[in-house]
Amino acid sequence: LGSTMIEKIDLSLVGDHESPDLSPAPPISCTEVLPILDSIIDMGGASSLKLLVFPTEWRELEDISTCQDFYDFLDGYQELLCSRVVTCLKCDENLAEDYRMLEMSTDIKHEYATQNVTCYDCMKHYCQNCMEDGVGGLGRAYCMSKLCGICNRRYCFHCSGEWSCGGCDEWFRPDCMDMKQCAQCDENKCINCTSKRKCRNN
Repeated sequence: LGSTMIEKIDLSLVGDHESPDLSPAPPISCTEVLPILDSIIDMGGASSLKLLVFPTEWRELEDISTCQDFYDFLDGYQELLCSRVVTCLKCDENLAEDYRMLEMSTDIKHEYATQNVTCYDCMKHYCQNCMEDGVGGLGRAYCMSKLCGICNRRYCFHCSGEWSCGGCDEWFRPDCMDMKQCAQCDENKCINCTSKRKCRNN
């Protein structure tokens, strides 16, 4: 039977600030694990589950039909998340009503099956429009970050800031990626971009 006390389940098998793209892929069977997760969300309002982090291998399927059970589970998990009254801590907007709590579109693979308005650290909720003075001298920033290009998680401004790379336009959590000033254009860029011999801005 599922537990009513569990708030977060992380199946990524990686630590903080680490990429979830493991090679070889970890032997976590979608078929064997889903019945356990199903038992938790089947409790409905009695479940305390707020955040589920899935293995990259599950989320980056070429074809949803290869694991229809996973897609069906996500549909049920989305229903559980949206059945609650979840509001933005800054503007009080009803997030469960106005946002997709869980990303179900497969248009962008690395976003599929990630949670949109939940901080992966403190699990607090913010909409994607509110802004606040950033942390660590990063200036004004959105209360909820975009997905980090390294750890593939999002964070509220209390838990972490976010850097935007001027070279590849990716967003990174400062603890996940060091940014350096490009010698050719003076923009702050991730290490991957500053190591390139040619700057796209010149």
